Amino acid sequence: MFLFRPNHQNIPSSSQIGGKGVGLARLECLVSSKTDWRVPPWFAITTDAFRTVMTDKLVGKSPSECASIIRSISIPGALREEVEREFERLETNSVAVRSSAVSEDGAHASFAGQLESRLFVTRDLLWEAIREVWISGFSDRALEYARRHRAEPDAVAVIVQCMIDAEIAGVSFAIDPVNGNRKAVTISSVYGLGEGLVSGELDADTYTEVSGIIEARIVEKVYAIRAAPNGGTRTENVRTELRNTSSLSDAQVISISSATRAISRTIGSPQDIEWAIDATGQCYLLQARPITGLEHLPDMTQTRTVFDNSNITESFPGITLPLTFSFVRDVYSEVYRQFVRVMGVHERDIANQPETFRMLGYFKGRIYYNLLSWHGVVAMLPFYNVNAGFMEQMMGVKERLATPAPPKSRARSLARMPRLIFDLLRRYRGIARDLERFHTQLDAMLAPYESRDMTADSSHELAGHYRALEHGLLRNWTTPIVNDFFVMIFYGLLKALTKKWISSEPGLENDLLSGEGGLISAEPGKRMAGLAEAIRRVDGLADELDTLAPSEIVARLHQEETVLPLLTMYLQRFGNRWMEELKLETITPSEEPALLGEIIQGTLREQPRSNKSDIRVTAEAKMRAALKRSFFRRRLYRYVLRVARERVKGRENLRFERTRAFAVVRNIFLSIGLEFAREGILDEARDIFFLTKEEVFSFIEGTAVTIDLRSLVNSRKSAFALYALEHVPDRFETYGIASFGNEFKSMATTEPAGDILAGLGCSAGSVRGIARLVRNPKSPGDLRGTIMIAERTDPGWAPLFSLVRGIAVERGSLLSHSAIVARELGIPCVVGIPGLMNLLHDGEPIEIDGRAGTVRKCEDS
Repeated sequence: MFLFRPNHQNIPSSSQIGGKGVGLARLECLVSSKTDWRVPPWFAITTDAFRTVMTDKLVGKSPSECASIIRSISIPGALREEVEREFERLETNSVAVRSSAVSEDGAHASFAGQLESRLFVTRDLLWEAIREVWISGFSDRALEYARRHRAEPDAVAVIVQCMIDAEIAGVSFAIDPVNGNRKAVTISSVYGLGEGLVSGELDADTYTEVSGIIEARIVEKVYAIRAAPNGGTRTENVRTELRNTSSLSDAQVISISSATRAISRTIGSPQDIEWAIDATGQCYLLQARPITGLEHLPDMTQTRTVFDNSNITESFPGITLPLTFSFVRDVYSEVYRQFVRVMGVHERDIANQPETFRMLGYFKGRIYYNLLSWHGVVAMLPFYNVNAGFMEQMMGVKERLATPAPPKSRARSLARMPRLIFDLLRRYRGIARDLERFHTQLDAMLAPYESRDMTADSSHELAGHYRALEHGLLRNWTTPIVNDFFVMIFYGLLKALTKKWISSEPGLENDLLSGEGGLISAEPGKRMAGLAEAIRRVDGLADELDTLAPSEIVARLHQEETVLPLLTMYLQRFGNRWMEELKLETITPSEEPALLGEIIQGTLREQPRSNKSDIRVTAEAKMRAALKRSFFRRRLYRYVLRVARERVKGRENLRFERTRAFAVVRNIFLSIGLEFAREGILDEARDIFFLTKEEVFSFIEGTAVTIDLRSLVNSRKSAFALYALEHVPDRFETYGIASFGNEFKSMATTEPAGDILAGLGCSAGSVRGIARLVRNPKSPGDLRGTIMIAERTDPGWAPLFSLVRGIAVERGSLLSHSAIVARELGIPCVVGIPGLMNLLHDGEPIEIDGRAGTVRKCEDS
């Protein structure tokens, strides 16, 4: 088939008439019953015609060689006669000759402006124009565009269409290309032909229509492109009285918008439409194509969400598998529902705002805070404007979210403020008693599971264990969250009062919190030091262990009766306190004791030492001196300090109880995985972590949508392998459908430059040493006499802390784990330095100032 003639019914494929031809054929079908819009008569010279003429003459030729061949090749007589008959049928003096490549005007590549179009072509110049259009498909520009968009260069069909001598012409988009509003139609128009608009040569009026409301931007239109007397086009001056007037009436804007929506709706995707209006007022549709780049254009008029991973990366760094996310997602949501409930928020307010409790997001295997949800929760309580800042400070959010709380939440909380304040005071007075009761209940709930071998239990029994644990403990985790709330309040007050009454010296409030004692997070380091001391007392054992591979050390210690009890007690108490311990997929020393080998070896190589100093004593002296003249300030400040110390210590110790609960959940699912592997449902037990808990339980209980779990796991393994190679930002915002049409661009500030890197000082002291970049805490390398540099830390890093002179962390906040434990051990510590791991080199001499919050690069000495 050499030619295609539109017939209002048949729409051939793009492989025959190209993408632009398919668009025109669709328009013919859509407007055949309408009288207000028309498609100018046209026909297409097919790709088959091109191939018949060229055969294989262009294979392997350069663009210039292709042009030479196409210009000189003889056109078969039959094709020439058929084309000229169709030209006569159009009953016109001139036509537009346009390209229609196979990939042109597609959903992913428009080829806009890459191929040739000729306007006002008369019959005697028709074949010259057709040849130039064919040549344009093999130009350097077109071939490079095709390569970048992964489109194959191919035969070019040609559209021959009656030329419309337009008075007004333009383009309409079925969305707003600036903010992505899918309810808007955006129209650009000029006087004369639309070629000056699409080429960017002319300024155009712009109209945005939404629900009948038109917003217009009218520009001065000095020039227009019109037909030249002897064919082709020329630029003319627009009449003076029209230059600053609207090129379209409101009725025409509405008509164009309506047609654009109708065509887009029928085709099934937003369309980019070229149109023209002639001197009689007749409207013509010249072409329609999908709007390309739509996947990168979020609808910014739709729901906005801000995702920030802040200090949640302490608990869930890097890739986190689906089972962990599905577990913690529901835990966070339920716990914060309980929190606002016990704080006195009305049940109706909780039920009416389910979206507020979507606390977490999950993108490409990484867990994020949903910041707007956290703000919504805080807004349900009194004093939002103050507490929101305290919350972001506690979460380690680097940039304050400039978004007010949901009005509904704020209005309701103001109306109920007296009751809420009463409930806050009641919870505060009973927090110590509640914490003691929580620890007792937690021990009673976890102890039977911690001592039980669950591998012999059936999957139904294991599902029952999880439900019991969820109901008895995970659904009653409010006390730790209430304690966190009071940490947020009293630490915020302490910082504000310190700056106002004591000194503007940065970090002084952290000095006052240091050395409190009683932190369980410091215990693993102390236990490890005790184990190292016992090893040294066995003649020659320390030297022997220094020669072994780390994986061999624990096995060797099992042969020493005097050392083994200490190792066993460590594993029983802290076997699940490990790097990334809250990820259910993490393998801990409780499962593989040999993992402790490198830490034991590192502890032996240098005697762990306490870095405690008189930091707290000095800070308390400054406090007494500043407050000695005011009895009221002294009493209030000391009260706030005492409560802040108690609540911060309670918060860190409660993290260990969380570790215990997660360890039991890990063992439940791993035991299910073992049964699934035995039964051939999964290839191996640990594949269970690639499923969500809903998928696991529905498979056990007979409500699963997907029962081929092996294929599901393999698909996710492939996806997560790719996720691991991708960089994701620390903070980004989405609009509308979060996982579609958003590029996840970073909202973070630029990384610091120069020799002094600034962060948050959180444990005072200044020390100089060699930077040791620790990317894998399970293999930290030689930490002797170094300053540990890390992207983030979690409680499982604690045994490493007492081995180093200082700590600097890329992520974290003043209340993150690294800050609290560093203060307990008296180690200088700075957190929250953007890009730290990329700004320092391993072995580089640096100086860290934990009070000023700086890391300074030093000259080699």
